[in-house]
Amino acid sequence: MIRRTLVLAPLLAAVLALAACHPDVTASTSPPPTTAPTKTATASPTPTASATPTAAPVIALAAISATADAMALVGADGSALAQLDYFQSQDSAVKALTDALGFAPQQVTTEGTPNSDNVPYTYYDFEGLRVLGPPSDGGGAGWAFRLSFTVAAVRGIPLTTVDGIQIGDDAQSLAAAYPDYARPIGPRLLIAIPSSGGTGVAIFADDPSAGVTSILVPAGV
Repeated sequence: MIRRTLVLAPLLAAVLALAACHPDVTASTSPPPTTAPTKTATASPTPTASATPTAAPVIALAAISATADAMALVGADGSALAQLDYFQSQDSAVKALTDALGFAPQQVTTEGTPNSDNVPYTYYDFEGLRVLGPPSDGGGAGWAFRLSFTVAAVRGIPLTTVDGIQIGDDAQSLAAAYPDYARPIGPRLLIAIPSSGGTGVAIFADDPSAGVTSILVPAGV
């Protein structure tokens, strides 16, 4: 019995020594690495092209009509680009014609109106188309401006009055067409065509056997 114990003792010591050389290692549990979320690319909205505003077409001036009632600037499409009666200011008429014709008039001061009133008078001359103001003495028939022209066209733009009458039209033919309104004024021929408004158009021919030389609107008839 004593002998078995002595044999087991050295064996147990060897087992203990071996266990001391190989201690149990407990693996620590580490959390899994965090993965950054993948960003989904967001498509930028495509800008919508704004419509470019279309400029209104510019209608060319085709004619100027001056009757006893008003001055009308007529476009190439037949529309009235502007219309002014003679109670508008002289400045308004000058501006409308300057814009339409594309050039400024010459300012002239004279000692007498087309009706020979012999008072100082200022007018604006568009190369034969004149914008007359009221007499400087405050007289006149109440209109703020009148038109007088001695040419059939200004830079290619025709000037007409009632019934399409123009400078250069045959005076004798017009006198025959308006016999009640034609009369001699000294050596000249005057054809004064009245309007419903109480004024009229004064058409003059320096030589009654030739053509019309000047037109005045409005005029007392």
